[in-house]
Amino acid sequence: MKPLWRAIEALAWIAFFVFATLVLALRFWVLPDIERYRGDIVAAIERSVGLPIKIGGIEAGWLGLRPRVNLSDVRLYDHQGREVLALPSIRNVVSWRSLLYGQIRLHSLAVDGPRLDVRRGADGALYVAGMKLAADGERHFADWLLGQEEIVISNAEIEWRDEKRAAPPLALSALNLRLRNSGDQHSIGLTARPPEELGSSVELRAQLEGRSATDPAAWNGRLYAQLGSLPGGRGSITRSMCAQGRARSASGPRSKTAA
Repeated sequence: MKPLWRAIEALAWIAFFVFATLVLALRFWVLPDIERYRGDIVAAIERSVGLPIKIGGIEAGWLGLRPRVNLSDVRLYDHQGREVLALPSIRNVVSWRSLLYGQIRLHSLAVDGPRLDVRRGADGALYVAGMKLAADGERHFADWLLGQEEIVISNAEIEWRDEKRAAPPLALSALNLRLRNSGDQHSIGLTARPPEELGSSVELRAQLEGRSATDPAAWNGRLYAQLGSLPGGRGSITRSMCAQGRARSASGPRSKTAA
């Protein structure tokens, strides 16, 4: 057994020195000169999300022992070259899991002030920023998002259009979203301000289990939604629902919810 333990100890020391060398290289050579690697960074992100991007500015540093890379004026394009999303600021904290997966994995991704159009087409397909989620590249992008540890969106504005129901557009402002992923487990929290005629606030929480965004039928979990302070002093509406579609709803004061 002694030779085996010595071999394991030697491998552990080798892994430690390789990791230490990588950290030192990032700290003293790569991150201080991050602009020099702009092309490599853009190529790595495009491979990860499956869509073309352009980045206006890059700034790097450290958050504890994790590399931090901030991006500004980020623009995302579909495969026809059309701009589908513009993000003024993105703060990324890179996870060391990237070394295991061979692609960018983030400990956290924070986006400030995005403006986004979401619509359901007459054929029932869902489009986010002009991207049809059923398309190959967009499928890859959605699954990449589910592979990140935490995603935070702050102060967003979203307009929802449902062409299948021919419903009028619904605009949500002051939207804040937090998505936490751990393997197949996904936790979502969202708050937003709807139009005044609908209520004072919208709150959505979900605990879901699923592997791929392209196979929603295989997902399960529980959803909770609340529309608060309805016009005319009619209280609030709350609803909880399991992913299989069984739901219960109740209306009453804002503090009262349905389980």
